[in-house]
Parts: sequence; C-alpha cells; structure tokens
Amino acid sequence: MSATPVPGTSVRPLSLDDVILLNDEIQGLIAAGIPLHAGLSGFASRVGGSLRQFSRRLEDRLAAGVPLGDALQAESAALPGEYRVLLAAGMRSGRFDAALASLAEYAASLRDLRSSLRRAMIYPGVVCGLSYAILAAVFMFLVPELLRNIESLNLHHGVWYSALTAMQRSVKFWGPGIPAILFLIWFATVCSQWTTNGNATTSSERYLGFWQWIPGVGGALRAAHWSRFAHLLAMLVEADVPFAEAARLSAAAIGDRRLEIEIERVAAQSSGGESLSAVLSHRSGVPPMLRWLMTRGERESQLGPTLREAAAQYAQRAAIRAELVQKFLPMAMVALVGGGITLIYALTIFIPLTTIWRGLGTSG
Repeated sequence: MSATPVPGTSVRPLSLDDVILLNDEIQGLIAAGIPLHAGLSGFASRVGGSLRQFSRRLEDRLAAGVPLGDALQAESAALPGEYRVLLAAGMRSGRFDAALASLAEYAASLRDLRSSLRRAMIYPGVVCGLSYAILAAVFMFLVPELLRNIESLNLHHGVWYSALTAMQRSVKFWGPGIPAILFLIWFATVCSQWTTNGNATTSSERYLGFWQWIPGVGGALRAAHWSRFAHLLAMLVEADVPFAEAARLSAAAIGDRRLEIEIERVAAQSSGGESLSAVLSHRSGVPPMLRWLMTRGERESQLGPTLREAAAQYAQRAAIRAELVQKFLPMAMVALVGGGITLIYALTIFIPLTTIWRGLGTSG
C-alpha cells in the first residue's frame, strides 16, 4: 500500500534524532551497495511514528524510479531545507558519502548542544524556581502582617511602602502569571517548530528552538555554520566544480538565506572575471579570517586545502564557544535571576522590619 500522503494534509517534520537515524541508514545502504528502496523497506519495519511513515513514502518513490534527490525534494516538508541541498552538493561533487557524513556530524553536534544545555539548566532552573516560589509566598503570607504592623504603629510611609502594598495586592496575578507566560512562550516555540515548513527553517531554528536565542549559543552556531560552509566548498572545489556553482550550493546547504545572497553576489562577480581576492576584499558578510584564508588559497593555488583548514578552525571555535556557554550559563542564571529574586526577598523583609524597629525605638 502506498504511503503517499493525502493532498491537503500536513506532514509532521522529523525530529532531530529521526533525521540522524535516517541519515545513518542511507549512509550504510550506500556504503553496502544495497538498493535504497529495499533497504528502506526493512528500515521502516524497525522504526515507528513519523520516521516510519516518511521511510515508507521515500521507499515508494525510489521503487517507482524517482532519483533520491527528487524523492527527498518531494518530502522536503518533513526535512530541514538544507538537507536536500546538501545531498545535491554531494551528488554534484561525486562525494555523496562525504556530504552525508557532514550532515551527520552537524546534526549530532546540534543534538549534543541541545542535550548539554538542557542538563546545564536543571540546577539553575530549580534554584530560580524555588526562589520565585518563596518570594511569592512571602508576599502572600508575611508581607501583609508586616504592613499591618506598620499601620498599627502609625509609622512614616515611604515609597517602598507603596511599592510593597501594590505588589502584595497584585501577587495573586503576577504570582502564577509569570510562570504561565513563560510556559506559553515555551509551548508556542515548540508548536512553531512542528508547524513551520521545512524549506523555511534551518536545522538550528527547528531543532534548537528557543535555545538558539540564549547569549553565546548564537555565536557557536555561526561558527558551526561557517565551518560547514568551508567544508562543503572545499569538497566541491576539489571535485572541480566551478567556484560560482560551488559557492551557491555551499551557501544554500547551511540554510542561511542572508549568507546565500551574499555568496551569490561574490560568485556572480567572480564568475564575471574578477578575481576571488578582489571580490572578497570588500564583502563584509564574509568573516575576515575566512576571507583571508580563501584569498591566500587562491594566490597559492591551494584553495581546497585552505578551505579545509578554515573549516577545522571554525569547528574548533564553535566547540570552544559551546563549552563556554555550558560552563558559564548556569552560573549566570543563578547569579542574575536567583540573585535578583533573593535581593528582592531581602529588601522585602528587612526594610519593613527596620522601619518597625526604628518606630518602636522612637516610641520607647
């Protein structure tokens, strides 16, 4: 029975783990020389959920004689947009296995980064959550008693008194409201990852979700993107693919539209007869280190090895930045959020108490 989806129905995007499993399976089938449609039939019987349905549809298309690139294009709604472009680059260069390996490495790095961030946020999340719960409880039970004591003693009411009164009266709103808003933001982010079409979403946007907006994570992702770009461009250039086409394919494969537009401009000027060095010298969208390495490689007729050197350096930079985020993000969260809540808690208790003590001392 055909697994082709009914027209008009939505296709659920594959999870990151599903993409890695599918990629590893295709890699293994190609390496073993097993027909893809036959291998995917057995693979579909061993997996479940969305991946089973996707594998069945892909198997049907391949069995009907559709090339792998076209079959993946037809199923692009379930895949990150750069997946099929990366496969096209592998076919164009004759290094299909290397293209799959590049995607597997990048997907695994995304999965590891996401898992590491989740583990790193457990402790600060618990600390901040408990601090917030204690703060809300203080405003619900302790602050009313302090305010009544101040009123009974007819003490001077300052600005802090008005602020405490306003926060105490509204605690029934902001107490559960702030956690509810945070939950809705998280839920909306998760839903957007499932409903966004695969052609319009990069792997980092789909599979990292709100994690990519955490300070430091964006820098690690940008370094990883440039590493993938340099690696793919080296693979294509070494396969004698013209630089203009190689640059366009490499830019599209990392799923960054702004970079793709920038590289298309560079490629257009380069294909028009202007040297790569001259074109890159005034392109601000290309990182300085990559510009320097590419121009040096062109002068020395070693563009492929130079690009591989650039890919290794950017991969190392991405790993260092990701490690720094995992180390310092929990401490920053505890210091800023937990520390801020603790400071509010301390001021909430000690300012009224000192006022009461001062008033008692004066009356005595």
